[in-house]
Amino acid sequence: MKDPDLITEIPAVRSDELFDDIIGGYMDGFRRMAALRAAVGLSLFEHTRGPVSAERLAEDMGCDPVMLHMLCDCLASMGLLKSENGSYVSSDAASLYLDPGSPRYQGTVVSNMFRRMDDWMDLEGIVRDGPRTDVSGEVYGRGWIEAIAESSMGGGIARVLSEVGRTVGLPSDGTFLDLGGGHGLYTVAFSRRYPGLRCFLFDRPGMTSVARRMFDDYGCDAVTIDGDFYTDDLGGPYDVVFSSFNHSVSDSRMCDVVFSAVRPGGILILRRHVRRGDTDPLRVMEWNLRVNDPEEKGKVRFGGSWLPTSEEYLDVMAGLGMTMLSREDLGDGSELVIMRRGDPGMERTDWSSHSV
Repeated sequence: MKDPDLITEIPAVRSDELFDDIIGGYMDGFRRMAALRAAVGLSLFEHTRGPVSAERLAEDMGCDPVMLHMLCDCLASMGLLKSENGSYVSSDAASLYLDPGSPRYQGTVVSNMFRRMDDWMDLEGIVRDGPRTDVSGEVYGRGWIEAIAESSMGGGIARVLSEVGRTVGLPSDGTFLDLGGGHGLYTVAFSRRYPGLRCFLFDRPGMTSVARRMFDDYGCDAVTIDGDFYTDDLGGPYDVVFSSFNHSVSDSRMCDVVFSAVRPGGILILRRHVRRGDTDPLRVMEWNLRVNDPEEKGKVRFGGSWLPTSEEYLDVMAGLGMTMLSREDLGDGSELVIMRRGDPGMERTDWSSHSV
């Protein structure tokens, strides 16, 4: 027999404190992502470039008019649509980043988010059987680097260029190396801002193929160099070496290699994480839902033995002869470090004589 006191007595914790105050908040986030996924899957943002009624949208998209009207209201409440006199139009942010017709469209970023949603929905199986393993390396492959490229179109590269221009005068001609340059858009940007530079990008073959496509798309004549910066020659030395968010900016074992790639008097520009990984439990879990190697599981987000826990990397660079010109916290978990190689001599060499 059940205890009737369960009905008449107030429990130590009311159920609404759990289901409304806590779990209800989780559901709100899930609902918003489901609404976004439906909108993207229905190509809705292609139809809301100008004001349009829900009825006309339903007709154009072949959707149920009542349900589509409710979806539009949801998207308006989320700030992705604007509601004006019974019509809907994309918000400025949605127009820029969610409309496939926009040059700043971030479709790969959104697709990767939806894939992570699917992984989370299978969390029970992943916890029971282990993370999803992709032996092809696609976890950090083409889709990953293309998503980073799209994200960088949101202002990150432009901000780096602005900080560099504010801090140091780069040579009007000479050589530029994007070390571990991945998608190549930093190279495109520096080439555009400093057209006299002869630009090179060094990375693994799977990455340089993406960079070459970007160079073709943007009319950039930069040259790619295939290799592994732990084992292969970088060429050079170069007048400017740039590297962003990879081992070469934080692993002190790379200091000699990076230092040697910069000519005497040349400039080294580093964008690097300022914390050792993301320790938020949910982010750590997500980082481990897919791995290239089962032995990798358990690492923190953006983690690894190569990430700095101290000033060791910069200290080693200073000991080799690098002088700090600027160190700027970008406020997004990263910093921009600009250094000059201060070897005796300091004279500039003609880029045509560089062994690149």
